[in-house]
Amino acid sequence: MGRRVGPRLLLSAILLLGLFLLSSGESPQRVAAEASRRSAKGISPLEAPGSGGRGSGQSEELSLAFAGDIMAHPINYEHRPYSAIYEAVAPVLHASDLAFANLELTIDPGLPLAGWPRFAIHPDYVQASIAAGFNVFSDANNHINDYGTPGIESTYRVMEGFARTEDIHFSGIRPSPETPMRPVTIERQGFRIGFLAITEFLNYGLHSDLVNTVDYRDPTARERFISYLRSITGRYDLFILSVHGGIEYDLNPEPAKQEFFHEALEAGVSIVWCQHPHVLEPWEVVTVDGLRRLIIYSNGNFISGQISEINPATPWVARSFTGDSAIFRVLVGRIDGKATVLSVDPLLISNYKNREGEMVVRPLAELASGGLPAPWSAYYRYRYEVMRMLVARENAPQGQRVAAPEPAGLPVILRR
Repeated sequence: MGRRVGPRLLLSAILLLGLFLLSSGESPQRVAAEASRRSAKGISPLEAPGSGGRGSGQSEELSLAFAGDIMAHPINYEHRPYSAIYEAVAPVLHASDLAFANLELTIDPGLPLAGWPRFAIHPDYVQASIAAGFNVFSDANNHINDYGTPGIESTYRVMEGFARTEDIHFSGIRPSPETPMRPVTIERQGFRIGFLAITEFLNYGLHSDLVNTVDYRDPTARERFISYLRSITGRYDLFILSVHGGIEYDLNPEPAKQEFFHEALEAGVSIVWCQHPHVLEPWEVVTVDGLRRLIIYSNGNFISGQISEINPATPWVARSFTGDSAIFRVLVGRIDGKATVLSVDPLLISNYKNREGEMVVRPLAELASGGLPAPWSAYYRYRYEVMRMLVARENAPQGQRVAAPEPAGLPVILRR
């Protein structure tokens, strides 16, 4: 949450009827039934296809999971145990060799817990996400400087401690101004992976020498950074760039972001993973030098309190998009020893306030399949249909841009 806010989406109650009349594709009931069938056979209903789970040995395939922002509004940090947030999707995370999330907050055990506009949490909040299966984190975002240098330094110390004791990795912040920006090196399944996290800006127009900040709208800064990428990506089998930037609440990436991300792929980046808009934006697979590479233009929110007060009778409002997202299950292989994206499988998820008043993450098909109070069942059926159509436009034709994705049947609220 920060300074860049996109235009308001045009909304119409007529869409409610239209979306409920959709009948193409699998119903949420069929998806849930398939999950039950797999579970009965001893297969995790959320296991990523082709995933072999975590390991450090040699393999020709690497399984990754990408999620969005882990935020901390009062409804998130006031309810314990924090493990409840993740229970329904933890199998997906644990089934992946590496699972990525953005920590949109400051970690400081000496600060009182606080939500927007200056997020502060304690280490146990992050510990729960690690226990659930996340093991790679971006700390580069507009909120990392909410408490200035002391907050960044505290966050670094906590994350460094987790890196020593929990076998996790993080990027985006540095221990001192003298420490240069450089990727974290991760070894998994015989792949040498470079991971680097940057943010487009910090809140309040401030700057910090402890945060990897690249304003990609500035031509000089952008050219310098792309040149830097060209100099380092060749050292790795797979290079993943996390970018925190873009226009908040916009369902489409702006041209400047698209161009920057494509330049990053040309500079040797294998996967560009973006956060900040708090809503899901398109994704595309692009072939560069015979290798398939991936752009996730915005991964939306993984967990937040942004829909905690939403009215289930109005599932079409713009804010509802901040509650729905996806975990992108990505399988990476090799061609002549070089990494290439073999498959991308988005699992739709949503935030749900359970009977205990906790905001938790659950698969959207499961929420849409019934079993909730009637108003909420209707709400999540609507959201499921909207998000299915949104994801259907995500996989743009290979090598093509998605400046104006408008497939037939896409509701006006999903267009610019």
